[in-house]
Amino acid sequence: MAQRISYLDALRAFFILSIIFHHCFFPYGTVLSRSWFVEESAFNQDVFFDILILLTDVYMVPGALFVAGIFSYHSLSKYGEKKFIISRALRLLVPLGVLTPLLLPPLMYPKYVERLSLYPGFYGEAMGYLDYHFSSVYWERLSSAGTYWFLPYLMILSLLYVLIWAVFPKALERLASYTKALIQDLKPKQVGLLILILAFGVWVGDFLTGFRAWTGTLIVLSFVPSQLTTNVALFFLGAGIAQSGLLRDSAVIEALSRHKGKIYLTMMLSAILYLAYTLGGDKDIVRNQDFVFYRQGGGSFWRIWPYLWDHFIGVFPRCLLFVTVMLSWIMGLMLLFKGRFQTLSLLWQRLSENTMALFLFHLPVVIFVQSYFKGSDIPSIIKGGVCFAIALPATLVLSILVRRIPGVARVI
Repeated sequence: MAQRISYLDALRAFFILSIIFHHCFFPYGTVLSRSWFVEESAFNQDVFFDILILLTDVYMVPGALFVAGIFSYHSLSKYGEKKFIISRALRLLVPLGVLTPLLLPPLMYPKYVERLSLYPGFYGEAMGYLDYHFSSVYWERLSSAGTYWFLPYLMILSLLYVLIWAVFPKALERLASYTKALIQDLKPKQVGLLILILAFGVWVGDFLTGFRAWTGTLIVLSFVPSQLTTNVALFFLGAGIAQSGLLRDSAVIEALSRHKGKIYLTMMLSAILYLAYTLGGDKDIVRNQDFVFYRQGGGSFWRIWPYLWDHFIGVFPRCLLFVTVMLSWIMGLMLLFKGRFQTLSLLWQRLSENTMALFLFHLPVVIFVQSYFKGSDIPSIIKGGVCFAIALPATLVLSILVRRIPGVARVI
């Protein structure tokens, strides 16, 4: 970008802060917590934290990819394909290659030891740390660990964007025209069609792999299939908005401001309905995984038809609400941040300058604090709050110090 847009820098930082906040409270929910590094007892878990976890989960990664799409257009148009790819590889693949083997195995090992003590023999023969380290780096145990899955994910999206840019430029021009018309008019039919298409993609992924289930074929290439469609769409919508020119002179904000009341109302109502339906409904209906269990039991994929309708009528409404929350929150946050961040305070400048480093380094700090509090009688709301209060400044200071090492700032 020729000139930084303050509210976009702040918005990008906010999405990273949301990821840190999300991880600080992750062990204390009841729905997804078993997949986390630190596993709390049921006594310390509550549905209240599921509300925090599920709500931030809806917008934080799609929002980060949306802003990444905006910045990708400006970087690619400024530097060209070759420099853009080199820059992305340097900033994404180098941290992935260094931090994955350096940080993740020691963060994962304590839970492995704990599981061995609870389920002797279930995880095979016990391994010492060094054996575990190399097995976890080179085998499946690492496939969906931590936050570093995002790095190859964004790299692939960047390469796909460059390919379309070079081979099918008119497709991106049409995308820019589409996003411009979509944002300027916000016609119910256009928005509704987009929500239906994205919700269908969420539903297909959910049907095939399960609610918020991870999958992946390569050690460091894992993703949630039910969110693949929305994540890819938000990246390209961000790129389309940037290419359309709506960011110049705040035209995108002026267009959204004409519908501000409707956007804020949709943010609140859709979030309430999504959380109520996802957490308050019968989990065998709203989080139906019958087909997944059938396949895990050796059933044929082609016996799909008996499961389709039951899954659709229970899960598709949740998918519709999920996409509605996601789009309305990203648009609403853009409006809020434009009004709040005409210029950045010193703190927000530091946060926006260190977003990648915050993303990369927050995990060990968060897990250390969570491990310290594990099993204590302190209320979980205090545990999560203290974790965030410690992790954010500690990670920011660590990020600033690490980026002062010669050459590091070029990468992160």
